[in-house]
Amino acid sequence: MPLFDFVCEDCGKHFEELLFEDDEVLPACPACQSTRTSRLLSMPSPLKKNPFPYKIGPVNQAFVNNVKRAEALAAQGKSPCSSCASCAHAKPAAE
Repeated sequence: MPLFDFVCEDCGKHFEELLFEDDEVLPACPACQSTRTSRLLSMPSPLKKNPFPYKIGPVNQAFVNNVKRAEALAAQGKSPCSSCASCAHAKPAAE
């Protein structure tokens, strides 16, 4: 996300604001509403230390539940039906 640091030249408040490349006007100060703000140089975000894949966004909880059900059925030696891969129509796994 293009989140930038700013400082208000009137009251001295430091704040962050989300800006995109096509935004030409600097944001107003949230404390005093002054439009005399300056963009500051900021440190880049730290690198992610978690293994790939990184969590990109919100997780679809229905998908997570389906995966857990399928894993539980596999642990019981059953295979889920082919239509939804996680329903209660599980059949014993073919050997």
